[in-house]
Amino acid sequence: MAKQAPNRAKAETLSLRISPNLKFGLELLSRMEERSLTTEVEKALGELFDRTPVDVGYLGAGTIENKARFENLCFFELMTFIYSIDAPTRLMRTAVLLPRTLTQREIALLDLAADQPQLFAEDVPNYFSLNIGHEDLLIEVMEDYCSFNQPLDLKALRRNWQALNDAVDYALDNGRYPEKIMLV
Repeated sequence: MAKQAPNRAKAETLSLRISPNLKFGLELLSRMEERSLTTEVEKALGELFDRTPVDVGYLGAGTIENKARFENLCFFELMTFIYSIDAPTRLMRTAVLLPRTLTQREIALLDLAADQPQLFAEDVPNYFSLNIGHEDLLIEVMEDYCSFNQPLDLKALRRNWQALNDAVDYALDNGRYPEKIMLV
């Protein structure tokens, strides 16, 4: 049996309900194109993400001026900016670009981290990869984020990720954070 390539992320499982006619159509299309149902769904989602425009006013705190400078941003690009296999990086990128989409748990993680000075960054960090496009937009949204929030050091966040998650789990279960949080 062949082993999965080491740099390839494991596929995620998504369970959903769709109408019988859409399922039938998906099955027919997959047979016609000689692809699996999974491949057809991924292809359709990719095409949807690629043609769905993003209103720049939805990004960050919504304070970007002269939004016309940042036209032609599609959801696929936005998702590419945010996605990382590294959970702390993904959280920080989401907090910077799409803070209104954060879950209760993610907000709790950020709030707890913001109360830990040892997690603060010395300088303004770059949470985004270089040369991915829309650099001016990313810089402006990052500056906007840093004007309201103390930036966190990704290395420190990674080192303490499990302790932070354990503390948030405790808080969500008990209504308060534990007395002592052991950070390194």
